[in-house]
Amino acid sequence: MKKLLPLILVSILAIPFLGLAQEGQIPPLPNVPLTVQIVIEWMTTIANFMFAGLIFLAVIFLLIAGFRYLTAGGDATKIQTASRLIIYALVGVGIGIFAKGLIYLICSIVGVEHCVFF
Repeated sequence: MKKLLPLILVSILAIPFLGLAQEGQIPPLPNVPLTVQIVIEWMTTIANFMFAGLIFLAVIFLLIAGFRYLTAGGDATKIQTASRLIIYALVGVGIGIFAKGLIYLICSIVGVEHCVFF
């Protein structure tokens, strides 16, 4: 099971990238100058993808921690390990939300009109 778990996780994480595979020709890029708004839009797009992956991983970690709680059988070290997993998952989600908020704050300071938060 320990050898199979990383393979399962990698295959689950690869599924969204399979949907991005497209056939056909890529249209040429228009001759658009690089502006602050375009850079901010790129940042928000990258942050949205990373945030979705972070939430997915946090759910996986919470499920693993819950399973470890259920199978601890009163063993204090296993319970402590499960508690740490829960804390690490919640801290990761908190940092992800802070990062998304930071991008939104940068959008409002710079004055970008179409900054998508979620």
